[in-house]
Amino acid sequence: QTTFSFPPLGEGNFRYNPDLGGGVVNDVAPYPVAVGRLLFQGSPVSVSCRPLAWQHGVPVSALITLIWQNGRALTAFIGYDTCRSSDRAWPLIWTGPIHRRRWRARS
Repeated sequence: QTTFSFPPLGEGNFRYNPDLGGGVVNDVAPYPVAVGRLLFQGSPVSVSCRPLAWQHGVPVSALITLIWQNGRALTAFIGYDTCRSSDRAWPLIWTGPIHRRRWRARS
């Protein structure tokens, strides 16, 4: 389970423009899909996405479920409204083979 998020965006942000393909699904959903493809070494056999909140005519948060043929699954909550400015983000970087799961926080 993972979360990919941005702090709240300004009202005029292009991501809120439905004519430009705006919304969290087109903008943020590729990140958890890419992580799943890396971790599980292939494409999922099932993908579902359920928008949870809307603003300006575009989805601003959603729940994604990805399932691979071997039964592995990844769920991701994505959103423009899930991260607050008081949150401290700790981006993770990969430092070794996936099966060892050695991660460290980058400061």
